[in-house]
Amino acid sequence: MAVAAIAMASCSQDETIGINEGKGIGFRTSADNLTRGAEITTNNIEEFNVSAFDPTGATYFKEAKFTGKQGEAYISDPLYYWPGDDTQLTFRAYAPTTGISGTMTLALDDNNNTLTSFSPKDNIAEQVDLIYATATGKKSTNEANGVKLDFKHMLSQIEIKAKNDNKGYVYKVKGVKIAYIKKQGNLNFDKAVSETATEKENAWSNLSDDKAIYTVQYDTEITLGEEAVTIMDKENSKANGNAMLIPQQLTAWDGTAGNTNSGAYLAVLVNVETKDGAQVHPKKDDGTEEYAWVAVGIGTKWEMGNKYIYTLDFSEGAGKPEPDPENPEPNEPVDPILGGPIKFTVEVAKWIDKDQTPDLSWDADKDDTDD
Repeated sequence: MAVAAIAMASCSQDETIGINEGKGIGFRTSADNLTRGAEITTNNIEEFNVSAFDPTGATYFKEAKFTGKQGEAYISDPLYYWPGDDTQLTFRAYAPTTGISGTMTLALDDNNNTLTSFSPKDNIAEQVDLIYATATGKKSTNEANGVKLDFKHMLSQIEIKAKNDNKGYVYKVKGVKIAYIKKQGNLNFDKAVSETATEKENAWSNLSDDKAIYTVQYDTEITLGEEAVTIMDKENSKANGNAMLIPQQLTAWDGTAGNTNSGAYLAVLVNVETKDGAQVHPKKDDGTEEYAWVAVGIGTKWEMGNKYIYTLDFSEGAGKPEPDPENPEPNEPVDPILGGPIKFTVEVAKWIDKDQTPDLSWDADKDDTDD
């Protein structure tokens, strides 16, 4: 099984929100940027939280929820108003408004805006985008035209696709895993939105040594064909089934039965048959197991705000059985599900001449006797 990864940059994903003219401070979404369905976008964002600070660092308002929809003003309840003395406010905004694990700290000073001990949901279908923006504004400058909030994506988005153009095999899929991923870390929002590459690189820190296996399974199998299709659970997820995980450098699974290096891998819950119906994987010794996990190691560096699309090509192989650290038996390199292509060397035997000499003589007496 070959794997290809494509990283899609976040530049086209950044959303713009502006403060709307009016008595109360409001926000209006920008429709300039149209992005992919799994992420929070200007077209699907319904609410976000905003905190505001004056130049002394005093909180003007904290964790105010602004709600609305694209094309209309986003307002808070209760309403908040621009200071009449033209005091400049600093805004810190994020979404989603609920369900974010860890401790959120927002303040006027840069480097004091953090999210500590954050962990994505264990269930991929429940994972959500995490976006953040910061800006300044005051009544005289921004009441009429609004303040832009350029939201940035804080996580890495992962999608897994698969294909098979080998007509000799039928692959049916009923689940995926993204395994041995560091599951907790601290985020510095100010570094995350910095224009400095080094700052962005260090936005996430203190990633835990504990690793998670993110799994999704579904009831209706997907039969693979020549065209790569997503094998995430789009039907039952909050978004489009893609994973939203902490940016990090992955160490690929070493291929051993016990995963001795605790390496990352993708796994697919699959049934493999030949086109004529011979069962290839899993081997149904007891006649009950219809699907089993196959895996391939990945060593990608996931960066913040990028979408990574892994395409698993089963046309020339099916990967290896998923590692089992609890029962490696023995803890050695695992053999692939399929060996190399079945090949034949052909030798056609030479024709062997067998000379035959028919008896053409005519024995009239014998013929008379036969009568």
